[in-house]
Amino acid sequence: MIPKYTNIKFQNTSPVAQFTSKKAQITHIKDELKFLCKKKGNLNCELYEHHMKAAKEWGRMWYSIQNHINEKLNHYMEKKYKTLDLKINKLTYGQKKT
Repeated sequence: MIPKYTNIKFQNTSPVAQFTSKKAQITHIKDELKFLCKKKGNLNCELYEHHMKAAKEWGRMWYSIQNHINEKLNHYMEKKYKTLDLKINKLTYGQKKT
């Protein structure tokens, strides 16, 4: 499944041009995944640091605060994932159609 924004158009319809097009799309996706993976790692480190600071400042109260935050986040993420699933299904349907 390849997103529409990675499509690269070439004038030539030869097998070599088609192969190059597919290779460029796959390379673009791999580079984007590497970038997102690094970004996720940095965000996780930053989140950990903030968590430790909050635990130090709030003491025992931090666990109930964290529980409340997690409940709110879970509710928000359920909505977000539902939207993303719809987008993926739409992309998959578009790829099967063509």
